Amino acid sequence: MNEFINLDFYKELPLFWQIMFTFFIISLSWFTFLLKNSTFRKMLENGVRKMFHYLTDKDVLLHPVFYNKKYYLNQLNNINFEGSGKTELFRILLEELIKCNIDLSFDFFKKSSLKKQTPQQVRNSMFDLLTKIKKQYEKNTREKFMALHGRIKGAKLFGLIYDSAKGFKKHHGNRLLFINENIERVLLSQSKNSKDSIRTILTQIDIAVDLAILDCEDAFEDLNGDIEKLVNANL
Repeated sequence: MNEFINLDFYKELPLFWQIMFTFFIISLSWFTFLLKNSTFRKMLENGVRKMFHYLTDKDVLLHPVFYNKKYYLNQLNNINFEGSGKTELFRILLEELIKCNIDLSFDFFKKSSLKKQTPQQVRNSMFDLLTKIKKQYEKNTREKFMALHGRIKGAKLFGLIYDSAKGFKKHHGNRLLFINENIERVLLSQSKNSKDSIRTILTQIDIAVDLAILDCEDAFEDLNGDIEKLVNANL
């Protein structure tokens, strides 16, 4: 030990520097000990990431939208409409919207390696994802309507509630257009930081799902009598 640390040199230092040197050795030993602690190490890593605004693939998958799914689905249980069949149709419409947006986004980000892509490739990947969500949502909803009311009536109900001039697509369309424009702006302005862009896009998806409940309620109010007639029609 004496060979490693020159105690004579230490003794010759002024008292102030002896204290500072001792404090440095103790602090270094304590910091080394803390680094061996996984919890402290994780806190330190998170702090550094936040300081430099660095986002990992894991950070993207920790976005709140993926944890809001259960909350959104639970909210559907509290919604009821007077009249036969309307509540069930409404819940199908929104349940599929929530599941398609959140599940397909999660699967996409879990499997894709965006860090290997150029900003333009990331941009294209995101728009491909949004197109896939829309197509899958329409397919799932139409199939569930047909399973509930038969192929003919189910298809007509889907056309009325989703595709008609007063339907959900019309109500929700303006919001989706606004959200897509925001996404386009994000991808163009933040192309150098793809993960930061992606988190912003996921926030837009989260907002879209949240506001869809209001849009869907508006559509069902506008189509109140039409839905009743078609549900009760003997097709």
